[in-house]
Amino acid sequence: MRIVAIETSEAVGSVAALWGDEVLIERRLPLEKGTASALAPAILEILRQAGWSPSQIQGVGVTVGPGSFTGLRVGVTTAKTLAYATQAAVAGIDTFAAIAAACPSDVTHLAVAIDGQQGQIVCGTFRRGPDGELAAVGPWQLVDRDIWLASLPHGIAVAGSALRGLSEKLPQGVRALDSRFWGPTASVVGRLAARRFARGECDDLWSLAPRYHRRSAAEERWERRQQNDQAG
Repeated sequence: MRIVAIETSEAVGSVAALWGDEVLIERRLPLEKGTASALAPAILEILRQAGWSPSQIQGVGVTVGPGSFTGLRVGVTTAKTLAYATQAAVAGIDTFAAIAAACPSDVTHLAVAIDGQQGQIVCGTFRRGPDGELAAVGPWQLVDRDIWLASLPHGIAVAGSALRGLSEKLPQGVRALDSRFWGPTASVVGRLAARRFARGECDDLWSLAPRYHRRSAAEERWERRQQNDQAG
């Protein structure tokens, strides 16, 4: 199955072409360009390198959140447009699941965290099951940064971009994974999408949407203005 994978939840995105769960090509999006302007050319380039025409794409995998508001919106919109144009199946992949899937095999208990802004953290917890895979323990949450740090149990491993500012503040006995495990990659997104497709799963093209961890800053400002107007 020819799969194109898109990862735009982080500041540095990537795209990949896979044959089933075999990664053929992976390309990082250039930092000097915005996601919106860099994504389509990068997809065309990996198709060229793979020797595929767009009509040969059979599946599209994309991270749906949590993550960057703009990045998720651009990535999901592009994935849906590509799937619609090529009649390919589409699979939304949880950002934290993509991070967890790439972690070292000796990690049995994992916390994933990204910056939630306003002093908060978006966090999720994973445990390795009998099948050898790290599986989410409940949904991800938005919590205060200090509360999250205090809640980390001894022996847990931590991944995610929130570590850029917090790795030195982790409690004793908590393991910060190497920075190469902090963010998701398109290759892992593609492999997770391939697993879903192999099970006969896919998402509805029209209802697939980003899963944001909070409303955008503009929406929150509008809500505060409405509350102030009502209070006045």
